[in-house]
Amino acid sequence: MSADREIFRVVLLAGAAALFAACGGGDRQDAPAGEETAAGGTDAAAEAEDAAPPPAPASGDVAEGDWFYKESNGYPWAGYGPPRSEAFFVIACEDGRLSLQRAGGRDPAAGDERFTVRFKEGEEDIVMADAGTELPMMTVSLSPDARLAGMLLETRAPFAIEGGARALILPPDDSYRRVIRSCRGA
Repeated sequence: MSADREIFRVVLLAGAAALFAACGGGDRQDAPAGEETAAGGTDAAAEAEDAAPPPAPASGDVAEGDWFYKESNGYPWAGYGPPRSEAFFVIACEDGRLSLQRAGGRDPAAGDERFTVRFKEGEEDIVMADAGTELPMMTVSLSPDARLAGMLLETRAPFAIEGGARALILPPDDSYRRVIRSCRGA
């Protein structure tokens, strides 16, 4: 990683971590670390729950902030956060891969953490890992053609990233769609 990209990442992570720490609250209940694939449980109640359509995130619970689009060192990214502040959620394209990053983290010794990205139209489970930076940040790398990327492109309703300290509900926006389309080569 070039020095400029590393500096950009540290600055982005510092602002996101400060914002998340200031806005976060409540007790954290971490899910146990699991395999890298999002395998369903064998519990009958969990299977019945999977069969039911997922609840749509409530529009009144959308996190305060706005989406914005930027390019750094030739790589497009979209961030979400309060005005005149650093992003606490980022969708970026680097070297042909989509990266989803969420401010906040967990004890690196605890391993990866499962998250569910819930849409009105369905849901997708992902496993985010500690970014390994000084500042707490969880990250996952995806193919730009992954099902989750398609769901992000198509949704017209707020979506939720559930897991970690608290659910994060974000509105759909063309700025992150631009990043995904760019990463797909469109």
